[in-house]
Amino acid sequence: MKRVLACCFLLCCFFASAPPFQAQKTRLTIALQDSPDMLPTLVAEHSGYFSKEGLETRPVVFRSGVQLMQSVIGGDAQIGICSAPEPIQAVGAGAKIKVPWGNSNLMPFAVVSRPEIRTIQDLKGRKIAISS
Repeated sequence: MKRVLACCFLLCCFFASAPPFQAQKTRLTIALQDSPDMLPTLVAEHSGYFSKEGLETRPVVFRSGVQLMQSVIGGDAQIGICSAPEPIQAVGAGAKIKVPWGNSNLMPFAVVSRPEIRTIQDLKGRKIAISS
């Protein structure tokens, strides 16, 4: 019985003198495409949002989605935020990546017409064009 009490006492002394356990921040390199669409991620980084959530992040901006995907596939970046074609091509070429989707809840397109065209029905029998 004395041995059990002695062991308990020693364990209590050991844990009382040990520094408190602290969770390490997860380190992530975030690859971003050179586009205004990436602004929310940069704002979150600079406002300290990621740090408050326990993440140590390092955003890296790439000029092309191809270079960005090479960085993700090679393991230099853990997260890549880019347009759809690059990850689709990477998966098609055999890359083992996961692609969650949803950067925006709005479509970045606009329909421009003459004032007399107000509805889809008003387009019947007319020509339409797409700029790009």
